[in-house]
Amino acid sequence: MSDGQAERRFPRWTIAFLMVVAVSLHMSGGAVADRGAVDPGILSGFQELRNYVQNAPGQTLPRGLKTSLMRKLDSAEAAYLRGQPCTSANILGAYLNEARALTRGERAALAQDLYERGLLLLSDLLASLPEGERCAHQPKAEYLCSEAPWPELAPVSLTTDPEQTVPQSGLTVTLTVANRGRVAAQSVPVAFLSDGQEFARVAVADVPACAGAMLDVWWPGGELGPHEIEARVDPDNAVLEGMEANNSIERTVYVAFELVRPWERPNVVLRGVDFSPERPVAGELLTLRATVGNAGNTALANVSVRFSVDGEPVDRGAIPELVPGEEATVTGSWASATPGRHYLAVAAELPPEVAERNSTDNVATAIVHVGGESVPLPDLLVEEITVTQQGTDRRVVTFVQVFGDDRVRKELTLVREGQNWRIVSERTTEVL
Repeated sequence: MSDGQAERRFPRWTIAFLMVVAVSLHMSGGAVADRGAVDPGILSGFQELRNYVQNAPGQTLPRGLKTSLMRKLDSAEAAYLRGQPCTSANILGAYLNEARALTRGERAALAQDLYERGLLLLSDLLASLPEGERCAHQPKAEYLCSEAPWPELAPVSLTTDPEQTVPQSGLTVTLTVANRGRVAAQSVPVAFLSDGQEFARVAVADVPACAGAMLDVWWPGGELGPHEIEARVDPDNAVLEGMEANNSIERTVYVAFELVRPWERPNVVLRGVDFSPERPVAGELLTLRATVGNAGNTALANVSVRFSVDGEPVDRGAIPELVPGEEATVTGSWASATPGRHYLAVAAELPPEVAERNSTDNVATAIVHVGGESVPLPDLLVEEITVTQQGTDRRVVTFVQVFGDDRVRKELTLVREGQNWRIVSERTTEVL
């Protein structure tokens, strides 16, 4: 395991959990080391995949599917922490099966990413097993394959070792490329750029069909501050593919005077977003709310929060300070202009000079359904209410509804369901 991997951050609750596990196993005569030491890089992989699933757009990944995937990841990580990597691998296999089942229709692109990110985590977990050890029922790690009778290349991971560097010192950049087509690709060129300038170009000898390949290059470093590292697979479109728009991947690397270990870096998290009223009409002013938290170990200052609708900025706010573990709510507003479905997105950002530990959890989204034009309504009154009991679990309610100058007598039938009552019928009996 490399130094960069050893320094990967895992949550504080994980540290406490590991201490409890270690003490329990010591008292019972066992040891985590018997099944291989816990790798912080694997724990970081679980956290990054959870963040990716959690922040998937709700219109593409409904809440039920998201919850199911999250539970599998939680169970897999818990098994890994208990010193049961093979159990963890099997649960990850179940996650992959569910992600594979989603690769149809409008969810295909997202499902592909969910699957391949899980596949990378599974591969890392299996590679971390002690030498000579193999799971009895080891899930098969294979990439999803399309029906395309040609190569379909796509970068799925770009990492660096170490994660940041100091002036006049470089680092290793590792790229993982997937071939989702049914034809292998040979001599695939890959260009690596730093802040838009190419610093390396290599060729991958072979990327088998429905499989992946990895390659390393050396980045010589740069000036103090953040740098955008980009890898472009087949930059000149020399390989015949059906999709050419998904051939690049980026990562931010920081050059600093003093190296900061990953778990000591700041981390702002967008916990959630909501709005009111829940069913607005055109022209109605909405109140937007974002809950922002500090998931790092250092205090945060000058956190900015941006609200946008359908990609256009509508409002912004700021949080002067957030101590570790603290949450704050930022409010904004938006006048719902046109009826229909609108996409609300909120992003929390730190100042550009701050190197954040994880930026994948800085955005939250929601769908706003806007109704037709708002029409002023007269006050609604209810008079002459009577309730008739029909057995222990049935009631009939009659009343007069006053709506402006109109008066209507209505009848509701309710039945008991547990501790609640449900309306099963409503009818107008008389117009007064």
